[in-house]
Amino acid sequence: MALIPVFIAAICVFSTKTIAQSDMNALPEQTTESIESPVQDNNRIVTTDLIQEYNQIIENHRVEINGRKVLNITSISKDDLERMKALFLSMSPEQQAVLDYTFQRAIVPEERIPTKEQFESWKDTAEYGLWLDGKRTENAELNNYQHSDFSHYFVSRLMRNAKDYGKYVYHLDIETTKIFKERKIKAETDETLYLRPNLQRSRIQ
Repeated sequence: MALIPVFIAAICVFSTKTIAQSDMNALPEQTTESIESPVQDNNRIVTTDLIQEYNQIIENHRVEINGRKVLNITSISKDDLERMKALFLSMSPEQQAVLDYTFQRAIVPEERIPTKEQFESWKDTAEYGLWLDGKRTENAELNNYQHSDFSHYFVSRLMRNAKDYGKYVYHLDIETTKIFKERKIKAETDETLYLRPNLQRSRIQ
């Protein structure tokens, strides 16, 4: 009779250990692996050094004209252009947005049909120097056309250092509808990337 309490106590201790062991087995297995981090696209990661390299190539080909430093794109070698393009395509959109010059597809021209009044004013040789479909042409040639025969025009004022400054005031480029449509189709299908000023950055500034 004296041993009965001892046996009961032993049974309770054994049961407690068994239950505790069962609870431990029910716990999920511990792991040393860390929580998975978001996957990063290494092809879109560009260090500051690489951005500086891109900008340095630009700086190496800037020239000063009339007190302003402008990029002489024609002086950039093929190897430098390929290197810049590789760097540019590795950048994120945010990194590309702050560059002065970026690689862009050909600009698709917008249709601009002159009014009859504009067309008639272009015949004045004292005001306009005429380039028709890319060729220097006498203004009198416009007498063989109507304003609706053209689908694009661009007018710019001559600078003082221009070759023909003083001969006329405005440089005029106009395109017949046929030539304009050909140029537009070519631009739309051209997938080549060209180095051009970043106009979006200019608008922000």
